[in-house]
Amino acid sequence: MSNPEPKKKHHYLKRFIVIAIVLITIFFGFFVIVKFAEYQISKQQIDGSGTIQGNHGGDKQLFRRSANMNDITYTLDLDLSSLGEKCTITPNVDIAGLEVTLHFLDKNKRVLDSIVKQLGNVKEGVQVSFSVSLFDIGLSVAWNTVYSSMAVTDGTVSYFA
Repeated sequence: MSNPEPKKKHHYLKRFIVIAIVLITIFFGFFVIVKFAEYQISKQQIDGSGTIQGNHGGDKQLFRRSANMNDITYTLDLDLSSLGEKCTITPNVDIAGLEVTLHFLDKNKRVLDSIVKQLGNVKEGVQVSFSVSLFDIGLSVAWNTVYSSMAVTDGTVSYFA
């Protein structure tokens, strides 16, 4: 005579393992899709020739994402005191390790020069300003600059902020 109890327990164990594997696979697939979408959002076109630059600071962090241009508001104004350009950045969220790159473009929207500014940890709504003077970029770049653009090149934002 055989005892059917061990078979039932073994059957439930197999079912539990299959369900656990399916749930883990679904979670992993969702995680991959979210990270890929964030990567696509982080790509930023910086000139007229289709050159892109992105931020990959949050790629390897589970609970943080890479900061992007939607996380900041910025203005660029003429700054006569430094004979250059003043940039004012207002973060829309708290950003850890914010870094921006300012690009100077000619009339054909080709990059003449780039300046990287590391702004560090910034808080939502607190303005951060910096100036780029004529001496930072050089006279020939300043003379030929028609356009300027900005890209967020580093920094992370918490999903739970």
